[in-house]
Amino acid sequence: MTKSTHDTLRDVLDALAINPVYTTAAARCGVSTKSLWRWLRASQREDDPASFKLVWCDVEDWFHGHVRHAMRMSALMIEATARHHALNGFDEVQVFQGKLCWKEDPKLAGLDDETLAMLGYQDRYARNSDGSLIPLTVRRKPSDQLVLKMLAAHFPRTYGDKVEHQHSGMISVMRIGRDGKMRPNSQTIPKLEDQSDELVVSADSVDVEPTKMKIGLVVGEPCTSAELDALYGGKRSIDPMEFTDEDGRVTRV
Repeated sequence: MTKSTHDTLRDVLDALAINPVYTTAAARCGVSTKSLWRWLRASQREDDPASFKLVWCDVEDWFHGHVRHAMRMSALMIEATARHHALNGFDEVQVFQGKLCWKEDPKLAGLDDETLAMLGYQDRYARNSDGSLIPLTVRRKPSDQLVLKMLAAHFPRTYGDKVEHQHSGMISVMRIGRDGKMRPNSQTIPKLEDQSDELVVSADSVDVEPTKMKIGLVVGEPCTSAELDALYGGKRSIDPMEFTDEDGRVTRV
């Protein structure tokens, strides 16, 4: 069983700030994942300040509180990387047929193998100061979706996906007269506060062009009971229908 010390806990916190994976941080510090979970549970009880209350990043807190801050620091590093990629793009290492490609030294370009051997070069690849090979990379442009996501996060009103619908709660009603012309149901129609006059119907007692109406409800002018009796009194809504079956029998519905 690994015993927790403040130095070991600080190493775990440093590892979590770089890579927010508990198993990876525990392995990097030489402790088991079970020991790390046991330390977290003991810290959450807050009954052993001598073992699990420590100073990290100039702040004194319980170990589980520091773990939350370490995770937050890792998320901020991810965001910083995303910002950099959205602004500058990124370098992609090239692989051909499963093998890593290496960068050639521009000073040795165009030289044949014999000349390279005479000059003392074993190959034409570029190397670091320690002699290690440099992988071949290609600069990729920033991802369009990443750029839009970053813009939407900082400018939601312009680049966000949220659509706001505003309504005054009142619906303009137009009435169709018996002469077939359209008239407003009231003399004044309320306007929406944040819309221009071109988008709101402003009608008075004169005729209104139906195609210019943006929103509203059209109703007919009511008739009196006598007019309704004269128009529809004694009439069936549907005329009777006759059906003839295969035997020639007629059925009226």
